Amino acid sequence: MHKEGKIILQNGEEREIFLHNINPEHQGTGGELFELKDGSLLVTGTGRWLTKDFRTFEPFEADNKYHGSNYLRLKDGRVMCIFSEAVENIYKNKLGAANFYCAFSDDECRSFHDPVPISTDNERLYLMNNRIKRLSDGTIALCISLHPNCLLEDTGYFEAAGWVNLFYSKDEGQTWQKGEWLTAEHVDQLCEPTLCEMPDGHLKMLARTGRGYLYQTDSYDGGIHWSPERPTTLRSPVSPYNFLYDPYSKRYIVCWNDSFPGVPHQQPRTPIRVAVSDDGENWETIFTLGNNPVGCYGYPAFHFAKDEIHISYYINPGRVWADNRLHFAAIPRDVHEKLLPRD
Repeated sequence: MHKEGKIILQNGEEREIFLHNINPEHQGTGGELFELKDGSLLVTGTGRWLTKDFRTFEPFEADNKYHGSNYLRLKDGRVMCIFSEAVENIYKNKLGAANFYCAFSDDECRSFHDPVPISTDNERLYLMNNRIKRLSDGTIALCISLHPNCLLEDTGYFEAAGWVNLFYSKDEGQTWQKGEWLTAEHVDQLCEPTLCEMPDGHLKMLARTGRGYLYQTDSYDGGIHWSPERPTTLRSPVSPYNFLYDPYSKRYIVCWNDSFPGVPHQQPRTPIRVAVSDDGENWETIFTLGNNPVGCYGYPAFHFAKDEIHISYYINPGRVWADNRLHFAAIPRDVHEKLLPRD
């Protein structure tokens, strides 16, 4: 199913974009966009699909073992994938436990092997899609959230507690370490984190909360310690988002649901918008990706190309989880001057 979609610029102008429902027959929520060596794009989240021209899609045949929604090209040309394994018989307040591992591919994601543990403590850890990052010093960085057992004992509402941390590897995934947990002393929860490296080299992490805004925290020692969380200017209804650095425009990008929390919990996940920033602090909204008032959108993943920005995210015409359908959008950079490449 192909169709021309549209975005709405801040001045109200509508611009046509390419929009594709990747797998209309199956539920899909959040995935990864990963560029292979031949320039084609692997799309995960509702099965696995391959596009060579960003307009047509074909099934990607691969071994089902050790696949996830975070992929990274290693220095030796192999691909790393992060995956989880559920822990049986550990379930409380709607939350199960999972252990995380990385595995490696030398055949361009057709198969992965030689898994290495990242965390095997049987904790309620959560890793969102499109989160793995390579820092300028070569470190592989992975933001993970934790719903701690000690707090789940006291509440039947699982998202009343959430901590965030950075797991990292300095040897291409062979061993992993973690910093100190940021324990949400000033908000109800910190969940679904991701980070970017700032121009001065320090790390900025964003996380969703139940306080009506995305919150931010900074680390000046490579992710070992984090500053007390503080609000951004980005409204959020306890919903998924993404925060990345665009190497072409040399700006930071956030894609998020621009609304305050409502009823039911985690809604309204509309509209979904894209904003840019030169410093990761001051944001300028440049377009609306979707604004159906009774629908919802979420779990965006990004791929940056010279002439276009590609985004996968779910679109739901209502608010029934089973109706989530993963879509692929191609946004021309010339829709806004701040998306254009710059030297």
